[in-house]
Amino acid sequence: MITIRNDFTNRSTRVDDSKPMTARKAQAIRRRLCADDCTSGDHLGARGPQEPGYDRLADRAAQCILTGR
Repeated sequence: MITIRNDFTNRSTRVDDSKPMTARKAQAIRRRLCADDCTSGDHLGARGPQEPGYDRLADRAAQCILTGR
């Protein structure tokens, strides 16, 4: 499990990073951290310092978003 934070919206969410990532799951994670029109976070809605392992999760999410899978 990894906690993703957005220090602008002051929200956080826990994600099981051992489970498969999909584009739909990435969008759901982002919605928990940012509003739909929010520009403060990255493609998962994260902003600010993140836990170790976040970069790997973010890379997986980016790949899913780009491919639509």
